[in-house]
Amino acid sequence: MHKLLFVCDGNEQRSPTFENWFDENRPQQYKVRSAGISAGHPYQITDRNVHKTLYWADRVFCMDMEQFRYLWERYPSIRDKIEVIGISDNYGRGESRLLHLVEFWAERRGL
Repeated sequence: MHKLLFVCDGNEQRSPTFENWFDENRPQQYKVRSAGISAGHPYQITDRNVHKTLYWADRVFCMDMEQFRYLWERYPSIRDKIEVIGISDNYGRGESRLLHLVEFWAERRGL
């Protein structure tokens, strides 16, 4: 079973929506987690939990280039598994427009 990590700024809107979609639609194929990079948010990637987040995952999907650059610079040992999805921070958690983008993206990626 592949392990996917979805990363956004605050782990409040985009990445939890991806996590929930995969939990509901691909539970037999993937183990999924989500996290953020900004301090003071629900689940932030830190040096203390890096093994439960970045090193745990087979693939790390960043919502935009901000998270990609942050992880690229701070954790060079995981560079080979980081990708950018390219979804801006214009959606609410679980919003139908975002769910359609998640589904479209997952289908295009063959996930």
